[in-house]
Amino acid sequence: MWATETALKPDDESSVKVMCEAEGFEYSQVLAFAEDPANREAMQSNTDSAIARGAFGAPTFFVGDEMFFGHDRLDYAVEALKAQA
Repeated sequence: MWATETALKPDDESSVKVMCEAEGFEYSQVLAFAEDPANREAMQSNTDSAIARGAFGAPTFFVGDEMFFGHDRLDYAVEALKAQA
């Protein structure tokens, strides 16, 4: 996803800028979104809800009550969604 010669660190501002730019996002807009109190509250609420449902890491996907953990389970989550349609 992010091919760089040095490791990118999500807790390092310069790394986050590189990640944003690599994906075509404006860093200042991403930062403003992340710092918006309403968005921070929504993130905390979603995190609390995920923990209450048994999530223990990221990425975790829920389809109904079924939990899928890990990017390698995304295909299974997609199939579960299709089955509900």
